[in-house]
Amino acid sequence: MSSVNAAPCDVCNGLLKDDHDRRLALDVTPDELDQSVKAGKCPLCGVLSAAIQQFGEATWKDDPPGSWDERIARIYAYGLSGPHDTLSIEVYYKSGGPRRTFELFYPKSGSTKGVLLPGVQERPSLSTDPLSETGLGWASTALRSCLEDHADCPSENSAAPPKRVLEITQPPSGDINVLLVSDVTDSVRYAALSHCWGTQPSAITTKATIKRNSRGIPWKQLPATFQDAITFSMAIGLRYIWIDALCIVQDDEVDWQVQSSLMADIYQNAYLTLAATHSTSGSIGCFTAGRCGKILVGEQEVTLPDSLRRWHGVRLREKVQHWTAPMGRASAKTHPVLSRGWIFQERILSPRVLHFCAEEMVWECKSTTQCECGGLPPSTGLGPREIFGDITATPTADDEANTDTILLALRSLQLESQSNRTDRPHSLESGADWASRSIQNIFRTFRGQPPKPRPLGMSISAATLQPSSRPQRRRQSRETTLSDTITGRITNSPRLTTYSETSWETRCWPDQPVASRLWQKLVEQYSPLLLSKETDRLPALSGITSRVEPHLGGYRAGLWSTTLAPDLLWRTTQLKSGSHMVAQGPSWSWTAVNGGVQYWDDLRVDIDMTEVESWTRRRPLFKSCFVNPIGKNRFGQVAPGGEIVIQGSLLRARFRYVWTRQDHGSTTRTLDYFRYEVHLDGLEIGMYADHVCMESGPHHISDYEEVWLLLIHPDVCLVLADTLADGSKFPTYRRIGIVRQPQAFTREYVSAVDWLAGSVEKTIRII
Repeated sequence: MSSVNAAPCDVCNGLLKDDHDRRLALDVTPDELDQSVKAGKCPLCGVLSAAIQQFGEATWKDDPPGSWDERIARIYAYGLSGPHDTLSIEVYYKSGGPRRTFELFYPKSGSTKGVLLPGVQERPSLSTDPLSETGLGWASTALRSCLEDHADCPSENSAAPPKRVLEITQPPSGDINVLLVSDVTDSVRYAALSHCWGTQPSAITTKATIKRNSRGIPWKQLPATFQDAITFSMAIGLRYIWIDALCIVQDDEVDWQVQSSLMADIYQNAYLTLAATHSTSGSIGCFTAGRCGKILVGEQEVTLPDSLRRWHGVRLREKVQHWTAPMGRASAKTHPVLSRGWIFQERILSPRVLHFCAEEMVWECKSTTQCECGGLPPSTGLGPREIFGDITATPTADDEANTDTILLALRSLQLESQSNRTDRPHSLESGADWASRSIQNIFRTFRGQPPKPRPLGMSISAATLQPSSRPQRRRQSRETTLSDTITGRITNSPRLTTYSETSWETRCWPDQPVASRLWQKLVEQYSPLLLSKETDRLPALSGITSRVEPHLGGYRAGLWSTTLAPDLLWRTTQLKSGSHMVAQGPSWSWTAVNGGVQYWDDLRVDIDMTEVESWTRRRPLFKSCFVNPIGKNRFGQVAPGGEIVIQGSLLRARFRYVWTRQDHGSTTRTLDYFRYEVHLDGLEIGMYADHVCMESGPHHISDYEEVWLLLIHPDVCLVLADTLADGSKFPTYRRIGIVRQPQAFTREYVSAVDWLAGSVEKTIRII
């Protein structure tokens, strides 16, 4: 195959990227493109015009008659941002309907005889069905490559299977036999299913059905998702599959607690996890025959006139939409499984995941992520598994070798947040946008790539991305008692080994382990996800928690006893009106709120020598931390009554509602339902509330009500409200929010403003 570089034209620029641009980007109108074609000066405009018209005819074939330039408002083409990025074209319609995007590509077979269009890459065809020869071949190749070629991926697991699995066999004729078998002693390969239950699960195992299911489950009683997963498992040579609805006795509370506590083993030991990623319930299925019909414009060759025959062979299809990390609304709609809380840990813990999406299959393992359409470059992670794989793996002697890589990832995240302080709750950057860029930069650091630039208007200086001028960081392992740090560690905890970075060691809280910072990133990813039962908020993370425990020690309802101070500094990302959920943890735990939370990454890592004495005097000291797990899963639900007893600096303040003007210059003011402040002597500080405080109910706080600020970090205080003492010998409070010292106090005025002047040291109890 030969290539050509057409002379650049004013409309398409010859489909070439300028040297100073990050990617090819064209923004034209149909009229501009049409005039270029009629002038006959640019054949590439002719190819684009033919492709757009052919794509359009397929999308509006049922609409009233009209020419393409009467329907289309603008055309935006982009590509060449990377070696795997083919030319994509977005079409915007005058009707205001949703934009449509298609891509141009050449067949992967390399049989194209014509001249290659600049910016157009080779792409494989999509299989029409995962059970087709093409579909099974693609999945089997990905599986074999992972087992044989990926040094970082486990090949075979010799562990025993879960307590119960489904044994699947195909008789000479008739339906597949499905038996629920218990206590299989031999090490066997089994698949695991990751799926959405839907509102009414149609097939479960209960105390009444467990014996019947062990004799055989009628095929027609299984929902489509289970049937598809079983059929695919057999097609790749597996005899066993684990499906939670059938392998856990759903109305046996003890069995459910025990099996939920073993989720880490179940998914980590699975040979392959099958994810019904596009399905919202069991009735939809993992896949259906001809599922690629869900792409309204399927793969087809672009029909070109004889004058453009030298470019024959280029093909088009509607662009496959991949999910993003973290999940946005669009991704949650097209990949609903990934918006679910239980799926989060299943995906992270599994050594290999095969996603059945609406348009294609996607393969994920520790070494790579790849899709059928070829739109993802090798080793591009789409989710959190690349970040958390090291701390969720069973600890080994090689764990220390992974620490440098993780530190580099965290360094990237720290740089990303340095110019993005969020100490003003009323002018927040979108949490999803910030998290998306941050997570992408962690991925890029893992792959040895520089952090991705911010969008226009949010750039950071080049100097920020240069190597640190501080002394070379050195990691050292040392024994320490938890009582000799000033992080507020529990005084009677056992000794443990931690890692510190000598140049990053702060006087605020030294030795926050790498795993602790990764845990906080994990909480940020998990907390916004959906659960059918809010009581599952802790159990749905318990598998991951069991793997993190060796790194961090005592678990306390989403926090860790060894790192309580930094773990307490969570804040809500979005308040929700009418949220009268029963809290799934004490008020100091992020599990007490029913939404996403974030942690600050740009808190000061050093404090001035002049502040050392003040901080030493005011630092928090945790006396005890207690929660009471319910049932057999010690990482699962907790009973009411969890508490922290802490000695720290406390300051009286006033809680205030915030009034806003309806219009600029208007004298009419209204209460802002979601904005609050705390007032000190002459100071007004925006507050991140944990709940909507104006609503009646247990979270209501009155305007001008007395509250208390508890110093946890030199720049951050918890906001506490009085509550009933319940016979405690200490004053008892509940957390209602968090405040951060405004930037002006620490930069413009340096130490001139002591925002906690007049605070007193007290020992208190927070429930």
